[in-house]
Amino acid sequence: MGAVLRTVWSALGIVMVAALAAAISISFIGQRPIIVAALVVTLLLPLLVTMSGNPRLLFLWGLGFALPLEFSKFFGTLPHMGGEYAFRVELSDAFMVALAFVFWIDRLRGQAPRLWIPKVVWPWVFLIALTVVDVGIREWKRAAAMEVIRMGKALVLFVLVVNTLRTRGDFRHFFLAFAGSLFLQGFYGILQYFFDLDLGLQRLGENTAMMESVGGRALSRVSALLGHPNLLSGFLAMAMPIPLAFLFMRDRLYPKLFALIALTASAVTLILTLSRNGWLAFAAAAGIVVVGTTLHRPLRMRTAMLRGLLIAFGFVILLGASKVIIDRFLRSDPTNVRTRFQMYTNALEMVQAKPAFGFGKNSYAYVMASEREFRPGRASVYREEVYGDPRSVPPIHNIYLQQWVEQGTVGFIAFLYLLTLILGRAWRNRKIQDDTLFLANLGAAAGVLAILIHGLADWVFWWNGIMRVFWSLAAVVYAAAALAPRLDRAALPRPATAPALTNPRAT
Repeated sequence: MGAVLRTVWSALGIVMVAALAAAISISFIGQRPIIVAALVVTLLLPLLVTMSGNPRLLFLWGLGFALPLEFSKFFGTLPHMGGEYAFRVELSDAFMVALAFVFWIDRLRGQAPRLWIPKVVWPWVFLIALTVVDVGIREWKRAAAMEVIRMGKALVLFVLVVNTLRTRGDFRHFFLAFAGSLFLQGFYGILQYFFDLDLGLQRLGENTAMMESVGGRALSRVSALLGHPNLLSGFLAMAMPIPLAFLFMRDRLYPKLFALIALTASAVTLILTLSRNGWLAFAAAAGIVVVGTTLHRPLRMRTAMLRGLLIAFGFVILLGASKVIIDRFLRSDPTNVRTRFQMYTNALEMVQAKPAFGFGKNSYAYVMASEREFRPGRASVYREEVYGDPRSVPPIHNIYLQQWVEQGTVGFIAFLYLLTLILGRAWRNRKIQDDTLFLANLGAAAGVLAILIHGLADWVFWWNGIMRVFWSLAAVVYAAAALAPRLDRAALPRPATAPALTNPRAT
């Protein structure tokens, strides 16, 4: 009877939500879609919280879904590429505040452990401190201050997610939220490519498709809701390992089917970005997930057929896109590649100019606009006039060189140390016995590696949405490490109760 009542209540709730959303949408016909969407979410959120019965999971879903979205209220905008360009209040901030509030309530009720701050945060805190110094003494103070706020929020996000993922179910829900976000970007990218879709969602990151000359043909490059094909490829490459790992988990059919659909739509859209380093980054990440499942003995035996099917499925997609992929690698304009290597050479010259502490966080575009000697030479596709305005200055297409230029050798070593800690923790997690946590760690670690590989030839790691996703995946790695020992102890057989000893004198 209770199950029937819950089903009826859920059905009525869905009808109420749909009716309210329709009424609000009709009321604001003629308004921009982003305004209608914001109002619908604002008015429906209290209802959803009431109906969910588990606000923590609802906010976790919202956070996972909102992480890559650019939807923000901007203050003091300073347009440029390669770093933060505004003080902002983001959609994901609302879910972070809500999760913090729920954690505090659970802590007061004794339902949550004490706040845990992993030691991996300290290199990041050190980099934030270096950036605070840049605010105080460097020329481009406001740009550095924007990075202080963003880096601090990334730190809070990491700590929140680490402390929110406390059960197997939490990991499962977080992965499904990522799958939902991937489905949105993947499906929208397909519609954008084949139907030239434009919903007026520029505040969410929608942009018109870019064109690229490949093999003498002008091909469209999609960006979905992330503003640029390279940004989209970076997000897809680092997030797609999540639903891929989810397919290997023990779960019901429908969630797995949803993960598969999201993965398929994302794979097609990744191809349509025409991003070579995005393709290579995901290929490496997918290989890590598929091969990594063989390191867990029970998982290896249980998922042998699934691995074979996924490998065959991947070959089918590659075969269908083989012409585009081959042309992109072999018949694209080589000038872009030469220009990137010019950027790398000039970046090393900048490192030599200020080797210890660099030019200051988030300063590259302004240095290039003001100091002519560091600009690429005549072979560059970027003409001299683009350097007259920081908004048009192309960033260094290498995240490691950009960090080295901006925060010097000291900041570069701290950054590498941070990445080493995260990857080292993920590697040690290979010994986790629980298959759900093992797969959660595997998918998250593959995503982290994907964006680090992507960053060898692009800058998108320093984009706001990508940084949030990166720290969320790092949090999954550390949360899995924290939960695994408790589950392993719970799985140990309990010792049999010893028989009561009788007193021989009483007989």
